[in-house]
Amino acid sequence: MPKKTKLPKAISASELASQYYDNADIKILLKISASTVYRWRNKEILKFSKIGPKFFYPKAVIERLMAIRNE
Repeated sequence: MPKKTKLPKAISASELASQYYDNADIKILLKISASTVYRWRNKEILKFSKIGPKFFYPKAVIERLMAIRNE
């Protein structure tokens, strides 16, 4: 089971957007498909939190991954 990052109990939509990316953001930023996002989540390459049906990814983790991919 993939490790999940815990979100604070109460977080506004603007705070969520400032600290986390969603699936659509990840696909654009990393130039990967939805199936790749799914596989990376299952292989624990991407840390995530799930709220209802949506997945969210910490910006700091994604930005480090982007830096590694751009080297």
